[in-house]
Amino acid sequence: MKYIVASILAATALATAGAATAQDEGFYLSGFGGVSFFDDVSLESPIPTMTGATDTGFGFGGAMGYGLDNGLRFEGEVAYRQADIGEMTIGMVPIPADFSTDSLSVMANVWYDLPVDLGRFQPYVGGGIGLADTELSQNSPSVVTFADRVFAYQLGAGTSVDLGDGLEAFVQYRYFGADDPSAGFLGGDFDWNLASHNVEGGLRLWLN
Repeated sequence: MKYIVASILAATALATAGAATAQDEGFYLSGFGGVSFFDDVSLESPIPTMTGATDTGFGFGGAMGYGLDNGLRFEGEVAYRQADIGEMTIGMVPIPADFSTDSLSVMANVWYDLPVDLGRFQPYVGGGIGLADTELSQNSPSVVTFADRVFAYQLGAGTSVDLGDGLEAFVQYRYFGADDPSAGFLGGDFDWNLASHNVEGGLRLWLN
């Protein structure tokens, strides 16, 4: 019996692997947008640490990539994410100021279309590394901006659905992280964190 089960599992694996690599090799373009949930901001500087909760933000971006017939996809991506920051505090003392945070990232991604047969649906996983230009801005009562360029990375998973004629729609989750940005302030370094959870939807157009 165990040999029969093993044979069935092996045949299933081969069949699903073939289904996952049905896509011909070729270039594609994609665009996406969605909501961004930034981690709470913690600001460390020569003055006491300031903290603040971020509001729900937004993000959007685009990519150009190349897919192989083994399920691997390689792409270059540009994306922008932004969120306002709620009341900042030092300890329990509120700071009467309006803050926001944003990042513009350039990423090199690798995605893998999983070898499962779900008809028109195709799940995938992957991630990427790159650089992010990030800003932390005090918008009122005066305008002050702290900026830095840092190493960035992301991990994610999603599912696409074939709409026909080389067009696919997809939904995905991504965790976007980066080294802590830093900027000079009051004779010292002003550091803050940059990380977000992102739920996005978009379209992918195959050019072959």
